[in-house]
Amino acid sequence: MFIVLTIPSVISIWYLIGTLVIPSLLIPTLSVLFNKPISSNAIILLMLGSVFLSGMWFFAGEVFGHYPLNIEPFYPGLLFSVVVYISGRINSQRSN
Repeated sequence: MFIVLTIPSVISIWYLIGTLVIPSLLIPTLSVLFNKPISSNAIILLMLGSVFLSGMWFFAGEVFGHYPLNIEPFYPGLLFSVVVYISGRINSQRSN
C-alpha cells in the first residue's frame, strides 16, 4: 500500500518491483529448472542480498539523482546473485 500511495504511476511501480525482485528470483528459478540447486543457506543469502543491494542502488539513485556508475539497480543485484550462486555451486561440489 505504501508503494501505491507514494508512486502514482503504474509503470513506475512495475519498474520498481521488477528492479528489486527479479534479480533475487531469476537465478534460483533457473537453478531449479536446470536441476543445479545450491544449499538453502546460499539461496537465502542470494535472495536477501540481491534485494538489499538493488534496493540500496535504487535508493542512492533517488537521493543523488543518478544511479552509481550510471548502472541500473537490476544489474548489481543480478551480479550478486550470480556470484553467490557460483560460489554455492563450488562449495556444494567440494562437499560431495
